[in-house]
Amino acid sequence: MWGVARVEGWCARWLMFGRDCRGLAAIEFAMVAPLMVILFLGSVEFSQALTLDRRVTAAASATADLVAQSEQVTPSDIDDIMLLAEEWLSSALIGNYNPSQLEVKLVSLSIDPDSKVTVLWSRDKAGGEPYAPGSTYSGLPTELIQPNSGVVVAEVSYSFDPPVGHFIVGSINLSEKFYLRPRRSSTVPCNGC
Repeated sequence: MWGVARVEGWCARWLMFGRDCRGLAAIEFAMVAPLMVILFLGSVEFSQALTLDRRVTAAASATADLVAQSEQVTPSDIDDIMLLAEEWLSSALIGNYNPSQLEVKLVSLSIDPDSKVTVLWSRDKAGGEPYAPGSTYSGLPTELIQPNSGVVVAEVSYSFDPPVGHFIVGSINLSEKFYLRPRRSSTVPCNGC
């Protein structure tokens, strides 16, 4: 009898516990809050990456456009244009912009009467030549190849390192190539490159 009463007491307590709704909201909050925090941080980092990707595209467009508007450029002009790309990206990232992760390459191409694409000059952010003058450039889309013309190419890439998402996806490489035809001459030479 003693054992049966004890079991009945436990059953009654479990039934009361099952019907008691106090603290239910706290338990639900404890289960949902981590998911909500993860979704919030993910949306913030996704929007920052999307903004940065648009800025990379804008930087490639602006740098290629500035070179294409010129009849000729100098290394100093190109360095100033590179600073523009850096400013574009630094304004998009507040706090975690790393200029060493930005790569900018400007290339002026010449297309001869036989549709051979050669490099007139090239320059990167560090002042180096990523493509040797006179070498063949193979990255130009075929629809842009017109004999006796030129093309300015801007290649911009940035390795975005999201603060929280870094542990999940690692670095995200954002890159863009922009092609423009010179406006004032058939090619854009560089004095001193």
